[in-house]
Amino acid sequence: MLPPDAWIDEAPEGEIRGIVYPFVYPPLWAWAASLLQGVVSYEEFSSLVSFANPLLMLGMLIMAHRLAAPALGQATYVAIGAIFFWFSMAGAMALFQKQPQIMVAFLTVFAIYSVHLGRPVAGGLALAAAASIKLFPAALAIFWLASGQRRATASFCVAGGALAVLSVIVAGWPLHEAFLHEVRLISGTSLLTRLNYSVESVFTAALFPDLVTFVAAPSVGSGAGAGVGWYVLAEPAVSNLAFSVVLIGVIALLARRFHTTRGQAIALWPLSLMLLTLLSPIAWAYYFLAPLSFLPALFDRFRLRTALVLALTALILTSPFVQSSVFGRASGGDPDRFMIQWLGVLAMCMLTAAFWVMFRREERMLGDKR
Repeated sequence: MLPPDAWIDEAPEGEIRGIVYPFVYPPLWAWAASLLQGVVSYEEFSSLVSFANPLLMLGMLIMAHRLAAPALGQATYVAIGAIFFWFSMAGAMALFQKQPQIMVAFLTVFAIYSVHLGRPVAGGLALAAAASIKLFPAALAIFWLASGQRRATASFCVAGGALAVLSVIVAGWPLHEAFLHEVRLISGTSLLTRLNYSVESVFTAALFPDLVTFVAAPSVGSGAGAGVGWYVLAEPAVSNLAFSVVLIGVIALLARRFHTTRGQAIALWPLSLMLLTLLSPIAWAYYFLAPLSFLPALFDRFRLRTALVLALTALILTSPFVQSSVFGRASGGDPDRFMIQWLGVLAMCMLTAAFWVMFRREERMLGDKR
């Protein structure tokens, strides 16, 4: 969670004040972002992103509605999704931080939507673009292959390979070595923050509490970010291996379900995305944006009271507004962040269970049709 020293040294004198956060993105996009220097100011680019991100969220909800709950009015579906996004940590923090993850989530849902409409090439291209920003969407190609979507899988592989080659050409191999090194470090690290809903992180911290350490956040400007930082622990090899085996096993089980249903059970997509994110070493709240775009479908698949209880419970447990009023603002040594992290994991597990029930009902319906 520490950025390179050069990031702090290069901060314009007096123009930037606050915490300096590290961000790890593939070299292709570091190179692409460098092209914007001198063409558009940070403020202009930031304003453009602030305008585009809500539109991407809206588009994501519309596609999820058409896939999962076309019988439910679109305005109702979008309103439920927008309320959850706006008031939950997943959407509120994504919008506040102007997260590129919003684009990743949009491309992921667009890829699923395109293949469902019979446009496998477009779906593969979209998934390749998403995976070029964040690596984990690539796992969805395994599910396409398992469900017999060979054209979508081939499109993803060709486009993904082309982007990988382009990345090495424009950014050079040394930067890729540094990127892959950071990815390896991340996969072996547990972060204990209010924003990380990773099952691996909370259980590893519970099993090895003595390994938890505090890392103070670097900052620029006098007194900026004093006392703020993160609790982290380097995972023991046995723990990291165990969770890796679990993740691989879950992917294999999900692939089998995609094979048996031929990918026709729509609820299997949000279920898979929820499980893959929960079992990742880091599961920032906004990593759940893509599967949570299917959350309003609960109101189509369950009784109104059940859907309300599920949605409102998850919203209350993950709302930064509720958290700040109950626990207060986060600080570097704030032990309540552990409780908030557990509540976030609990909320996401509860919604995962709801998607599982949705999927099982679809699976039975598909079986009856056969």
